[in-house]
Amino acid sequence: MIGLYDSSDTLITKLVQTALSKPDVVEVKNRTLDGKWHIQTIGEGGTILDVKANLTLAEKNILDSLKKTSSPVKVIFDDLWYTGPIDGEIDYTRKPFSEYPIFTTSFTILVNDEGAV
Repeated sequence: MIGLYDSSDTLITKLVQTALSKPDVVEVKNRTLDGKWHIQTIGEGGTILDVKANLTLAEKNILDSLKKTSSPVKVIFDDLWYTGPIDGEIDYTRKPFSEYPIFTTSFTILVNDEGAV
């Protein structure tokens, strides 16, 4: 099961190409007097999720609306799910197709919850 959903678990699109999670840690890096590195981690690390998907114009409008209100989105990919708000800008590339335009998009989610399907 793969897809991009709103906070009500309503499917926006099944066309999620990738969803790659990675840790997001606040670090303070210092060098000790003997030249060795010391890294101090501030707080507990979080997770961010880089997402690439394809959207129709109607689906793009839904995603834009969720971004405008800082509403959480849910991504299910590789039998894992992630929810959280979209961080920063949503990048779009418009591709023409005979029936309607398709928008290839990439964005980052600040993960608040995650789990296995």
